[in-house]
Amino acid sequence: MQHESNPHDDDAWEGELITSTPPARSRPMSEVWTVDRPREEEGIRLKRLLWVFTVLIIVLVSPSIVYKIEYSLTSARERARLDVARANLKDFRLDVAHVSADIGHHAEDLAESREHAASASECECHS
Repeated sequence: MQHESNPHDDDAWEGELITSTPPARSRPMSEVWTVDRPREEEGIRLKRLLWVFTVLIIVLVSPSIVYKIEYSLTSARERARLDVARANLKDFRLDVAHVSADIGHHAEDLAESREHAASASECECHS
């Protein structure tokens, strides 16, 4: 007859308890490579994705920045021209008699050219 061990029976359990962890099992390199490879691929994909986002941000934001710089340069240039014009306008005196005489001469020349054009068109109609 076989004797079954009973945990309550002190004679059967006289061995020492093992409290340490079993030694680490070394994995073959093929197994290590397949486990670590997806992590490396994820890292490469993440780097590519970050580069794509960086380029996309640069492409979308740079025209706005260039426009603002160009606008500020043009605005500054025009303000400088306006300031110079205002400063020179104080020193500029308008000779009203001379300007009215010039306008009168141009008005007379315009009236004569209209009369000449009208008479030329009448002559062509009668021919």
